[in-house]
Amino acid sequence: PSPSTSVLSHGRRSHPDIPLGRALSWYGDKQKKRPYWTQFFSTVVIFLFSDLSAQLLVPWVTQDNNNDSQDDAETQEEKLGILDRYDPLRTLRHVSIGGFVAIPSYTWFMFVHNNFNYASKFLSITTKVVLSQVIYAPLFNVYFFSAQSLLSGASWSETLQRLQVTLPVSIVNSAKIWPAVSAFMFLYIDPAFRAIFAGVIALGWQTYLSWLNQIAAREVRAREKQKEVGAGPVGKVAV
Repeated sequence: PSPSTSVLSHGRRSHPDIPLGRALSWYGDKQKKRPYWTQFFSTVVIFLFSDLSAQLLVPWVTQDNNNDSQDDAETQEEKLGILDRYDPLRTLRHVSIGGFVAIPSYTWFMFVHNNFNYASKFLSITTKVVLSQVIYAPLFNVYFFSAQSLLSGASWSETLQRLQVTLPVSIVNSAKIWPAVSAFMFLYIDPAFRAIFAGVIALGWQTYLSWLNQIAAREVRAREKQKEVGAGPVGKVAV
């Protein structure tokens, strides 16, 4: 399809009788009738699966262990079954964070979609990508890490320390991935299906953010312990 043609819409029209085509048509109809509810539930499902993948598929990366040793964490994981290591409260926390940000995120991307449309396609896409990286990405990361920290019972002081650890790394690494994803999305993906497209990418990204959040939590705990014993500074998370 041409840049003005949505990839998913093209697939929906070209193959209306196959299961994927019917699913896309059904989703597109729901999006037209109830856009906010559709985006809300889409985001909830995305955050649900991202947390399940983080906890059950790569638990040695994302599990919140008090021990900083990855080898010890992996040894502990081998002794536990899937249900034993699964934390439903963490899933509830993760899904709640996603549900709360669903409508603001959708509103933001529709605002960007409906504005900044210039005669030059390149200028339009570049402007939208830059705005997403400069405004949306930092605000989302602040919200995500703050909410994860506070809802897990951390204090405001601990939350600020987590932000100091996670924000610089997450913003730098976000710039390595999301500009290309955003450019493709704004260029080829119909607004109705951007949540699905971004959600597929976000499954891996949310797993990374969960890992970064746990690393920050461990570093904050280590700093608190060092304050008690008067030890030296703790190293930063590598980019």
